[in-house]
Amino acid sequence: MRPATEEEAAEILAAEALAMRRATLVQRRLRLFEQAADGEIPDAADLTGTVQVDFGAMRSLTRHWPDDELRVDEDAGIAWFLRYNGHDGDTWAANNHGRFIARKMPLTPDRLQLLADLRREYSSGRESHS
Repeated sequence: MRPATEEEAAEILAAEALAMRRATLVQRRLRLFEQAADGEIPDAADLTGTVQVDFGAMRSLTRHWPDDELRVDEDAGIAWFLRYNGHDGDTWAANNHGRFIARKMPLTPDRLQLLADLRREYSSGRESHS
């Protein structure tokens, strides 16, 4: 047995780097959008003027529900995180946008940086491994 050459290891190292980079983005997204304390859940969500930002969510073959969404209106300085809330056991009365709970939050500098990083990562046509 011998250590792999740089050329032999390149594909594995690239896949590991991709996974690590995306795992870091997931943790930032969880902290800044899904677990944020500064958002509000209005009675109704007006997503007019928003643009969806890809964060690598993928529907698996075993799931039969929509993916969560991240939508932003940078001109208004607002972000919306939409969490699907239609599973068995969910409180559907909490929904304010169809089958979703839409949380509205301000676009802070940290959130704007994360949005830029997500766009760079997922808009580049890179293969998805999430």
